[in-house]
Amino acid sequence: MGTTGTASDITELTRSQDQLRASEERFRSIFEFSPIGIYIGRRGRPLYVNLAFVRMFGFDSSGEALTKSAADLVAPERREELVRIAQRREAGEPAEKSYEIVGLRKDGSRFAMSVLVDRIPSPTAKPRWPSSPI
Repeated sequence: MGTTGTASDITELTRSQDQLRASEERFRSIFEFSPIGIYIGRRGRPLYVNLAFVRMFGFDSSGEALTKSAADLVAPERREELVRIAQRREAGEPAEKSYEIVGLRKDGSRFAMSVLVDRIPSPTAKPRWPSSPI
């Protein structure tokens, strides 16, 4: 009866994992501490929001912000416009990437909001190259 063992040099693996953690932390810092409100969503439902976004709308936490749809965040008279733009974008049709709309805070107050939006490819989706460089 004997003992068998194996050994591997994992220096490169450890280095790669450390670099990945550092990269993730840089992204998290940029996202969380950006002075610009950032909303990442899918089909009008938020997945992630940053602190600036939470403050802009007067929410108490990101968890509270995540319960609101994109349409909930704009003045009622502008919701139909927002939905039309989003539907065109989801259908792959040309849609505004930059527009101004009236935001609606938690307390009901309104504010002028400039929106810049674009699609983010899913990590599992096949890459789609834009038809133009802009």
